[in-house]
Amino acid sequence: MSSSYDAIIIGGGHNGLVTAAYLGKAGYRTLVLERRDILGGCSVTEEDIFPGYKISAASYVASLFHPNIIRDLDLHAHGLEFLVRDPPSFTAFADGSHLFSCLEQADTQKQIAKFSQRDAKRYAEYEAMLTRIAEQIEPLLLMTPPDPRSRDPRNLWRLLSMGKMAKGLSRDFLPALQLASASVADFVRDWFESDALQSTLATDGIIGAYAGVESPGTAYVLLHHVMGGITDAAGTYHRGRWAYVRGGMGGIPASIVASTQARHDPVDFITGEPVVRILVDRGKVRGVELANGEVIEAPTVVSAVDPRITYLGLLDEEHLEAEFVEQIRNYKMKGATTKVNLVLSELPDFTALPGVSQARQHAGTIHICENLAYMERAWEDAKHGRWSREPILECTIPSVYDKTLVPPEHPDHHVMNIFAMYGPKKLVGTTWKEEGPAFLDRIITKLGEFAPNVPGAVVHKQILTPDDLEERYALTEGCIFHGAMGLDQLFWARPLPSIAQYRGPLGGLYMCGSGTHPGGGVTGIPGHNAAREILRDKPRRG
Repeated sequence: MSSSYDAIIIGGGHNGLVTAAYLGKAGYRTLVLERRDILGGCSVTEEDIFPGYKISAASYVASLFHPNIIRDLDLHAHGLEFLVRDPPSFTAFADGSHLFSCLEQADTQKQIAKFSQRDAKRYAEYEAMLTRIAEQIEPLLLMTPPDPRSRDPRNLWRLLSMGKMAKGLSRDFLPALQLASASVADFVRDWFESDALQSTLATDGIIGAYAGVESPGTAYVLLHHVMGGITDAAGTYHRGRWAYVRGGMGGIPASIVASTQARHDPVDFITGEPVVRILVDRGKVRGVELANGEVIEAPTVVSAVDPRITYLGLLDEEHLEAEFVEQIRNYKMKGATTKVNLVLSELPDFTALPGVSQARQHAGTIHICENLAYMERAWEDAKHGRWSREPILECTIPSVYDKTLVPPEHPDHHVMNIFAMYGPKKLVGTTWKEEGPAFLDRIITKLGEFAPNVPGAVVHKQILTPDDLEERYALTEGCIFHGAMGLDQLFWARPLPSIAQYRGPLGGLYMCGSGTHPGGGVTGIPGHNAAREILRDKPRRG
C-alpha cells in the first residue's frame, strides 16, 4: 500500500467502488477507505447478524444497477449473478383476495381482471406509457447535469440534449408532468379504479421516502423505481425486471472488487478505518486524516458518503462559504423506513393463498398495503412522530431462489427481508431504543394477520430502526437515498445547484454517492458519472 495516491474514495459502498474501479482501470492509483469492516455500504451481505445465515441487511433486491457498468467492468465474469423472480410480486388482502404481477403482461391483466375488467384493459396502455417515458428519460441518468449559468460548450450540448428529450415526450407530456410533480395516489387513481391495483402500484412511490401516497412528488419516486431492468450473463437487458443477487446484495460490490483485482488495477482497499477529516490547503484538498491519526495524501478526494456528512462532518467550516454551509444544513434528509430481517422455520402460509410448500406467492415481493387510505393512515402516524400502527410492508424471501443463504444444517429455513413503513427518525416523547422492539413485534403481528403461521415460525429476528441505519450505514436521519428525491433536490439541484456536476466547492473535491444525480437505489450511476468527470479533469495517462 502506498502512502500517497492519485485519488482517495471516502466510503466503500457500491458507488464508491464503481468510481474506484473506473479510476483504477484508467491507471490512477486509487485508495478506498471504508469505516466498517466490510465493503458494500448498504449493498452488503452480512454473516454475523444470525451466524450461519447470509443476510442482505439493508438493500435487498436489484434492478437499477446500470448495464453499462456491468459491461464495462465485466461483472458477470467476476461473480455477479442475478436471480429473476417469477412472479415479481404478490399482494395479499384482508378479505382473502390476492393479486399477482407477472412477467408476462397478459398474465398480469388476468390477475387485474379479478378486480376490474376496465383496469385490466387499461394496464397495457399504462405500461406502454411508462416504458415510453422511461426510454426518453433514461439517457438523462448518465448525463452530468448541465449548469444553466455556464457557457461551456459541454453544458450547451447537454441543454440541447434535454430539449430533444422534451420533444420525445410530446406524446406523453401530461403523464410525464404528473410523474414529475403529482402524488403517487393521484397518479394511479387517474389510471385505475380498483383498490388492489392502486395500492400495489403506489408502493413504488413511497419506498424510502419521507412522504405518504398523497404527498406531491411521490409519483417521481415510482418512475425512479421502474426505470430499470436486469442484464443477464449473455448481456441481454430485460426491462422492468427485478432480481435477487446470488449470495445476497453483497454480490454486487464483491464483483466490482474482483473485477478490479483481476485486471491488477492500482486500487487499494482499507476497511475498519474511519476518515475524520478532509485536509485542505489553500482552497484545494490534499488528502485525508484517519481516526488513528494517519494522514494519507492525494490531490483528488471523492466522497461517496452523503452531503451532510461530507460538508458538515468531514470539512472544517472555515474552508466553505457561509451561504453554502447553510444550504447544506437545509438539505432535506428525513428518513422513515425501518428494515426487518427474519429467519423462518417455514414459509408463510397465506390465508389468501394457503400452503407452506414453496409456491408462486413466495417468489417475489410480498405487499401488505390494503388500499390507498390504509397507506395514507400509516403516513399520518409517522408525520406526527409515531411509528405506524398499521404498517405498510414489502417482504421478500430470497432463500426461495438461493439456498446458499441458509446453513446446510437448516435446509428448510428461510430468510425474509422486510421494508416496513413508517418509522420516523424523530419520535415524539420516546426513543427508538424503547420503541424498536415494540415496532418489530407489531410488524410480525401484522404479517401474521395475513399468514397466521409466521409469528410462530420466527427463529431469529432483527430490526434496523432509523437510528440503526444512521449508526450502522452512515445514513443521516435514516434516509436511504442520501437525501429526499423531490424536484427541488433532483438533477441540476442535487445536492445543490452549485455542486450538481459531481465537483465540490474546493479544488480536487468530488462527490459520487446517492446524494448526487440521479439519486438513490443500487444503481452505480452516481459512481459511474463522477468517475467520468474526474477523468475529464485529470491529465491523460501515457
